[in-house]
Amino acid sequence: MKRLFLLPLSLCLLSCQSTSNSQETTYILPKHDYSEIIDKTIKWNDLFNQGQLLYYVYIYSVTCSHCQNIKDEVIDKSLELDNFYFIEYKKDIPIIKNASLTIGMNDIKDIGILGTPTLIWILDKEVVKNLAGEKEILENLKKI
Repeated sequence: MKRLFLLPLSLCLLSCQSTSNSQETTYILPKHDYSEIIDKTIKWNDLFNQGQLLYYVYIYSVTCSHCQNIKDEVIDKSLELDNFYFIEYKKDIPIIKNASLTIGMNDIKDIGILGTPTLIWILDKEVVKNLAGEKEILENLKKI
């Protein structure tokens, strides 16, 4: 019985090793976890109910590989700011085909996202930007 347990483990260890002696595989462990921003987490229906004139809302999914890829950068930025919020994606958040149609909107019924990750900028209770994708979000985080 013990051998059956060790076989999958040894196969995993073999498959995780680099196939070339000249190259080493480096694994970077994330430095942040979404539990760190629990106090910055809001509900979808509260998107327009924050107290600041300008604020940012990041929508993510824990199962989204793109969200995981930029998680450290997003959380780093959020920890620098008081006006950065998070929403974990749920099925009640509408998926839309054209996020630019949400610019200028100020009612939750008129808002949707392209998918995760998404970063929404809200100024004076109106959507200024509705950005989707790793590259776009990382580029815009530098502007915040």
